[in-house]
Amino acid sequence: MRPRSIVIAAGAFAAAVLLAALYHGNVEKAAPTSGRTADSVPRGQEGLPIGSFRHAATQTSEPGASNVSHSFRVELAELRAHLDANPGDTAALARTALLLHGGHEAEAAIEYYERYLAEGGARRDVLLGMAGACADAKRWEAAELAMVALLDTSPDDAEAMYNLGAVHANRGNYEIARSWWKRVRDLGQDPTLTARAATSLERLPSSSS
Repeated sequence: MRPRSIVIAAGAFAAAVLLAALYHGNVEKAAPTSGRTADSVPRGQEGLPIGSFRHAATQTSEPGASNVSHSFRVELAELRAHLDANPGDTAALARTALLLHGGHEAEAAIEYYERYLAEGGARRDVLLGMAGACADAKRWEAAELAMVALLDTSPDDAEAMYNLGAVHANRGNYEIARSWWKRVRDLGQDPTLTARAATSLERLPSSSS
């Protein structure tokens, strides 16, 4: 028996039906495009209720799908021109990906997220954003790569673990999903995320947990 699907709201994004929602409880805002390293930026708001899905890109002040501003398009054009001349600039790749994602252009954003990852970029908010965009597009293998990359630099990141569980659940790998969610539950790093992991475990096919 397959677990029931969850209808999730993606911030300003259109609702989508997924088996399990990826989680972004503590995402960072996009950093400026200058320089190759991220400045220290404030954390996002705490986690939303279970069943919701918040992307890193939605924590910025980007325009909605029906109202993409002129300044947004100008900045995007400038970033793309800059990247034509400096294709390895990870800060510009990150900013471009987050802008496109915030502008409801997930597929276009994924291209820049993947380029960022290929250049060795490791900013937490960008990797979480990549996982979110890939989840929108149901590109689960790419979402998994982003979360594995995050765990490479932060082995105890509970959000990355939770999201890997969601990725595997949506691919039908329920036992792998269960193992990741058990780790999140047992770590108990964040009450909201711990509760979400426990609920997600209950929604998987019955077995001892």
